[in-house]
Amino acid sequence: MFPNSLNVARKYGAKVAAAGALVVASGTALAEDPTWMTEAATKAAANGVAAVAVVGAIALAGLAIWGAKWAARKLGFL
Repeated sequence: MFPNSLNVARKYGAKVAAAGALVVASGTALAEDPTWMTEAATKAAANGVAAVAVVGAIALAGLAIWGAKWAARKLGFL
C-alpha cells in the first residue's frame, strides 16, 4: 500500500511502543488520587477560572476597540 511503511515501522516502532508504555505507566501511577492532589487541583481550577475571565475581558475590550476603529474607518470618520 505505502512503499515506505515497513521502513517507517522499523524506524519508529520502538519509539512509539516506548511512548505508549510510558503513558500506561504514568496512568497507572496517577490512578490513586491523593486528597492533597484533589484539593490542589480544585484550588488551581478556581484560580484558573478567574484568570481566564480577566484575560477574556481584556481581549473583549481590545476587540471592541478594534471593531470601533474599523467601523469608523469604513464610515469615513478616520
